[in-house]
Amino acid sequence: MWFRRETFKRSSLVFLVYPVGLVSLNETNKINPSDSTMNIIYKIIYPNGKIYVGQDRTDSINYFGSAGSDLIAKDFTREQRRRFTVIRETLWESETATQSEVTQKEVEFINSLKSNDPSVGYNQWPKFKG
Repeated sequence: MWFRRETFKRSSLVFLVYPVGLVSLNETNKINPSDSTMNIIYKIIYPNGKIYVGQDRTDSINYFGSAGSDLIAKDFTREQRRRFTVIRETLWESETATQSEVTQKEVEFINSLKSNDPSVGYNQWPKFKG
């Protein structure tokens, strides 16, 4: 199942596209808040192919991480910033993991995907040891 969120601002169109697993929907096709206890490790893929790996312990469909805006902005021209697609992909999820376990899993993905290597991604922690 795919959800799309469209944002219009100054004639710019931004699509935030991400896959969502099986969820419980109420009669208005919205996720039931009581079902939103999933811990998520996700990967954000930017138009230039660089990635950001993060965690979301609230299972918010609208959370796209805390990658450094200035760091990302350096990789895009003004024209490229007018319209682009960002993809959020769930890499791992758990309803029972502790905060420590979620953080440990996040670090495992950052290291395995090398998203802390500046040529690959935007994670700045843990420091890349090239």
